[in-house]
Amino acid sequence: MPRGKKRATTSDNTTTTATQPKKRGRPRKVQATEQPATTDTQSKEQTKDIQEQQGPNSTTQEQQGPNTKEDKEEKKDDTITSTSTTKGDTQTEKQDSSILEQGLIYFFYKAKVEEKEAHNMSEVQRMFILLCPGALHKKPNEAPHSLSHDKHPKRMIAMGKKQLPDIHSHSRLFGVVTKVSKELQDIDEALFPKEYETKTKGTRHEGPARPVGEGVYAIVEHHGHTHLAYVLELPQEIGEVQKDFHIEKEGSYVLTIKNPTETHKQIELPESIQEKFRGRKWAPANPPHILDFEGVELLLIGAKDDLVQEFGKVGEKIEEAEKIDATPLIDNKLFVELKLNKAEMDVEPLLLGKWK
Repeated sequence: MPRGKKRATTSDNTTTTATQPKKRGRPRKVQATEQPATTDTQSKEQTKDIQEQQGPNSTTQEQQGPNTKEDKEEKKDDTITSTSTTKGDTQTEKQDSSILEQGLIYFFYKAKVEEKEAHNMSEVQRMFILLCPGALHKKPNEAPHSLSHDKHPKRMIAMGKKQLPDIHSHSRLFGVVTKVSKELQDIDEALFPKEYETKTKGTRHEGPARPVGEGVYAIVEHHGHTHLAYVLELPQEIGEVQKDFHIEKEGSYVLTIKNPTETHKQIELPESIQEKFRGRKWAPANPPHILDFEGVELLLIGAKDDLVQEFGKVGEKIEEAEKIDATPLIDNKLFVELKLNKAEMDVEPLLLGKWK
């Protein structure tokens, strides 16, 4: 009798051989093992298509930030495949970069309400980025001048999680344009101390902003997307406070704008700008004046801390702009340009890189 067959005894003591297991043949097993592989391949291709169409994040990630293991892995993959310049890039590819906008950039933070100072990130209320387009010096050693006569729209951006994304881990963070004005006084009001009333706690006090960095910036078109790139003038050496805010001596971040139709805020963009989204959830910041509307949400993804390596000759131009913009009165430059009273602001974070 062949192996694997069982004997069975009937009621009349007749012995029969059970052959029922023979019905499950090998072809069905091969088919079952091949099918998941096909499905998995299709799933990967569909996922890749969805990521390319929808942009760099989902609704859940927007609310929670890159805190989960899955988010971190997705963040790493996105950065490697679609953001910064890789080792395989050629000089020709770097020459594809172009500067869309240049200007001055400032970084500020505010201590928590009712706190006179901040000594670590847990005591920070918020962090701001101030972009002032078209305000660069044209000649070396030119004396600083007030931006009050410059009529380019100035933009105040509040950063989520109160810091910049970490370039070295290619993290991502959200921001929102909170103030846009051609008038310098309107921008300065966001930096001044505030006093306001609440129903539950009465009068509340918010201290002045502390400058923590200043320099030049550019919005760069690079391989089909846009970057926010900057080079610091101050502090001359990165200190503890800059490291905590992830502010580098120079840095590049992939900059994408969220479609206002996908947000809870009612933002009416000109039709010519709204068409840039083409029904997508995210779009590059091209043209850059898409940032000239309060309430616009953006995403920064850490890319590189070497602009020349990232953009080639364009990176050299940004670094050269910083050298020209730096003046002999560099310690007072920010206060002259923004018409701020140096005596009313703590300058230790800006000049010494120390918490205050």
